[in-house]
Amino acid sequence: VEQQTISEVDRDASAGAWQLRLALLENQGRREEMRALLLSVLGRLQQLDQVDTLRGAAVRLGFDDVSEKTLERTIALSNDPVEKLRARMDLASFRETHQDQSGAQRDLSQLLQENPALLGVIRANVDFYWRTNQRPKAVSILESAAGRAQAPYRDQLYREAITKASDAGQFDEARKLIDHLLSADADNSDLLAAKASTYAREGKTNDLIQFYAGEVQRLQASPLSFADKTERIAGLRRGYINALITASRYPEALDQYIELLNRYPEDEGLARETARFAETQKLSDKLIAFYQKTAQASPKDYRCPLLLARIETTLLQYQ
Repeated sequence: VEQQTISEVDRDASAGAWQLRLALLENQGRREEMRALLLSVLGRLQQLDQVDTLRGAAVRLGFDDVSEKTLERTIALSNDPVEKLRARMDLASFRETHQDQSGAQRDLSQLLQENPALLGVIRANVDFYWRTNQRPKAVSILESAAGRAQAPYRDQLYREAITKASDAGQFDEARKLIDHLLSADADNSDLLAAKASTYAREGKTNDLIQFYAGEVQRLQASPLSFADKTERIAGLRRGYINALITASRYPEALDQYIELLNRYPEDEGLARETARFAETQKLSDKLIAFYQKTAQASPKDYRCPLLLARIETTLLQYQ
């Protein structure tokens, strides 16, 4: 039986022949010969389905080196560009999961060099570098890909690069990318919020305050409609207030609350919030004095006395 199975494999590399020989060796626990058999047969296979069958045996038996060789053989035999690309990515993934990070990186880098515009290849590279804690490299790949991409992928890639740069602590890089997008859409509220977030996460409260002050001033001079401008500036003032509170600059925070109230005088919730803040920071007199003076200066404007009444009521309730 021994010699017969050897002869069958030598004559025919079909699955039936080598599987019979493999079964004999496996039954006798001859692992090294099993491994040698699979490697020998693999080099003679010419069909992808045959390679897949052999890979299944290698995986089942735990021969990682043989499994890796089957992936290489698949790449060599593949004539379809899509299949070949998928096999190369499978090989890179295999190497990464089997502690060959340098091999996986080499494979993925070569794929990216050859296919710089393929989203699947870009994604595989970005995810690999992110997983392996090479985060600046992941950001760099996204930025390069964004620079080559067309809409809508361009903005998507830039925004992911911004998020990942921030998550990696590359706040200067994140702001550079945000500024690039803002150059084409200066009033984009999502981008402005993202830029503010970089200062907050970096702990640069003073820079954050300067950012809000500058953006409020810029929007006030912008050609946007009054309603649009009011809404956008209100959103900025909310962040501005939080930054000022973080810096313990409470009188300036109250000034921003007052600016909000002046734009939304009928907002009862905002009036209560402002009054409570003023009371907590011992600024109630300043708040009441401002609206007393405003009411006197505009006696025909019913909103000022109404607003003052709400503030005073809130302060009485929490004294």
